[in-house]
Amino acid sequence: MKKPVYIKFTPPELTALQNKDFFYLKRSATDKIIALFGQIAETIKGLPEHQAFLFPEGTDATSGKISRGENYRQLPYIVLDLPRLFSPLSIFAFRVMYLWGHEFSFSLLLSGEALQTYLPQISAKFDDLQEQHLFVCMGDTLWQHEFTHENYVAMFQISKSAFLEQIGTHGFCKLSVPLSVGSWEIADLQAIQTYQLFLELMSK
Repeated sequence: MKKPVYIKFTPPELTALQNKDFFYLKRSATDKIIALFGQIAETIKGLPEHQAFLFPEGTDATSGKISRGENYRQLPYIVLDLPRLFSPLSIFAFRVMYLWGHEFSFSLLLSGEALQTYLPQISAKFDDLQEQHLFVCMGDTLWQHEFTHENYVAMFQISKSAFLEQIGTHGFCKLSVPLSVGSWEIADLQAIQTYQLFLELMSK
């Protein structure tokens, strides 16, 4: 017979166990973020630049997807992907994300065939990139989302050779713009402006 594990709750844990109000607030806040992301999706679909852009074959540029989860590094998150293409051979997506307790982020995700298609245009406009309030992911995968010094570097702080070396080493390009949750009232505007910038960077 196994010896029973000694369990003791800390005072903060006991307080949390008795606090049901947080979950009602979390639900209402989550519903509002989902509604906000829905509005962003509708605006994206109506943009002339979006309608005219030549997306990779198989890209969903008309529906998009809002998803949510509860366990990214033990934290809840909400995501909008539009346009989106996730396949073994190619990833192309504009991702709007809110990670609980962190910030909103607006990101361009490219790998595989989509990266090969659009990297030449992005590379050719590197000087323009450095003038924008953009960050480049320096992590090992596309799926690291926290804005830490280890994971992201401001574009104006990185050379073109280091930028291309990062992409060549890891096989993806992820450009992002963060927005503090305190600035949520301009999240829709920031999302659209960032998306328009990304489309311009990928256009010939």
